[in-house]
Amino acid sequence: MQKSFVSDLITYIRAGYPVLYVVTGEEDRAIDLLEEMLALPDVWKEPRQLQLWSISRGFVDIEGKKIGQEDTHRPEQALAFLFKTKKPGIFVLKDFHPYLKENAKDSALLIRMIRDLVPELRGSGKTVVWLSPVQEIPPELEKEVTLVDLPLPKESEYRQILDSMIKQVEKNPRVVISLDEDAKDEMVKACQGLTRAEAENALAKAIVSNQGLSSKDVMAILAEKEQIIRKSGILEYTATVESFGQIGGLDNLKMWLKQRNEGFTQKALDFGLPNPRGVMLVGVPGCGKSLCAKAVAAEWKKPLLRFDLGRVFAGIVGESEERMRKALSVAEGVAPAVLWIDEIEKGLSG
Repeated sequence: MQKSFVSDLITYIRAGYPVLYVVTGEEDRAIDLLEEMLALPDVWKEPRQLQLWSISRGFVDIEGKKIGQEDTHRPEQALAFLFKTKKPGIFVLKDFHPYLKENAKDSALLIRMIRDLVPELRGSGKTVVWLSPVQEIPPELEKEVTLVDLPLPKESEYRQILDSMIKQVEKNPRVVISLDEDAKDEMVKACQGLTRAEAENALAKAIVSNQGLSSKDVMAILAEKEQIIRKSGILEYTATVESFGQIGGLDNLKMWLKQRNEGFTQKALDFGLPNPRGVMLVGVPGCGKSLCAKAVAAEWKKPLLRFDLGRVFAGIVGESEERMRKALSVAEGVAPAVLWIDEIEKGLSG
């Protein structure tokens, strides 16, 4: 369970925050965490029910059964239902943001209804949670809505996913699982940056393709990250086929990199060693700087992200900064990774 995310939600809900906006593409995982949160003992003075709304189904309970007799499919009907119901609970509105856009039909009505609803929610034990993969809040509601980001799964959650996948297939005689603890650590690290569904799909694909799991399948997991990186439009996923055997000289760098590769292991983390930081390679064109960056990623079995600073700069004020934040956010999401900032002096020099 994402303890920080859940603890933040509990604090907001108990403090009476009326509307929480959870920005995530993992809808099912967010609902699972909400359900687990409501089941925690000694947290809630009175039980709260989790109710889910979508334009296709209206309000339903966690089992998918319709709540009440009235029709709640339309957004205005859903908000009217929230006015009427007196029972405390968490009311999840899925993909509600399109109906609040300036050019959307009845958006002015919906915004006004929400502003009227907010005072009714305070102190009532009712909390509205918007679930959406994008952040879009009308200016009229900015003071009423609290943003909460759902982080990607942590390392412990990826390990649970891996252990669960292994347990599902370990009795199948045609599937061979040959992973020691170090290999499992590598596999878990490779999954970081993927959603829960993406990690499950990547592991299932590796099992089906190779009739099992081994340390060699780490590269197959890394390949799944290419889709995430390509969608950013700023970072490039670069295949790492080079090795240190193709690079002459740089003996000190090679030795340091091979030693610091151990810094990513769970043993190093338990011991308290920090993850490796950055290295700046300086030299004339053609001396092997880019080749070395590719070799590092191959040696460490980490995805190589090429950050083109030329794509960052835009003519609109603030857009360059937003692109920079987006690129770094994507890089952090797929970490651990090798972030290759090519020709950095062209973007950061005076």
